[in-house]
Amino acid sequence: AAQLVSLLLAPQPGETVLDACAGLGGKTGHMAQLMKNRGRIIAVDQSAAKLTRLEKEAHRLGASIIDTRRVNINRPIDAGALPQCDRILLDAPCTGLGVLRRNPDAKWSSQKQDIARFADRQTRFLGHLAPLVKPEGVLVFAVCSMEPEENEQVIERFLKKHPNFAITGHQSIEEKCLLPFLGEDGFLRTAPHIHHMDGFFAARLHRLC
Repeated sequence: AAQLVSLLLAPQPGETVLDACAGLGGKTGHMAQLMKNRGRIIAVDQSAAKLTRLEKEAHRLGASIIDTRRVNINRPIDAGALPQCDRILLDAPCTGLGVLRRNPDAKWSSQKQDIARFADRQTRFLGHLAPLVKPEGVLVFAVCSMEPEENEQVIERFLKKHPNFAITGHQSIEEKCLLPFLGEDGFLRTAPHIHHMDGFFAARLHRLC
């Protein structure tokens, strides 16, 4: 399911791409492969330790286009800290309730108020990243959660404040393998009991101007 998110972003060789919550870089490396190691990927995370591990993994893979930056996107991003990008991936922190099949004990530590807290943070992250998307560029939001508060409702909140963005229609999806997971509303969803993979939600947003 996680690899479908990179395909939804569909980064192209020669583009400037931002991985806004890169973590250990699983999707970062996949994007470098999709871009044929041509262009530029800026991998951002707040954890210096994670970025160090990401750099080692990028070196192992021979992915020379990956550049790491330590940035806290929970706060407004300083002008000049990051460039405008053709595509941005926000694989946002979430409750992780979509991966309970692999991590069943997590349900004992999850509380109802966590959903609202994560949803607020996800909406805030999207708002801080929106100005970094080039006109006609793409912003993909993804979470490993199936909760509506962290899914459709986050996108609804974002679009109300950013009318210059719109959900990309099916005609813009380049990877045919994504079509079974795309709903009529344009959102990508995977479910453990249907697709035998983790529960993910993703939305591909196009900046109109």
